[in-house]
Amino acid sequence: MKIIVKDGKDTNINLVLPTGLLVNHFSAMFAPKVLEQNGVMITKAQAIQLVKAINKFRRHHKDWKLIEVQSSDGTYVEIKL
Repeated sequence: MKIIVKDGKDTNINLVLPTGLLVNHFSAMFAPKVLEQNGVMITKAQAIQLVKAINKFRRHHKDWKLIEVQSSDGTYVEIKL
């Protein structure tokens, strides 16, 4: 996963995070508890299915943009899977 933040001036931030660390069975076990605190009900089985679907999609569509935002003051944010 790549997170790119460019300020209209001199500040640029590039973060590269291994997607395998963020989207795996271990994190899927904690997702239902965290989502429940935010009002979303999901089971552990559904969370594991979601993780499998994201990983399958990631293998077929490399560098897919999840978010791309550019503000009027020149700030640019991009998150790629």
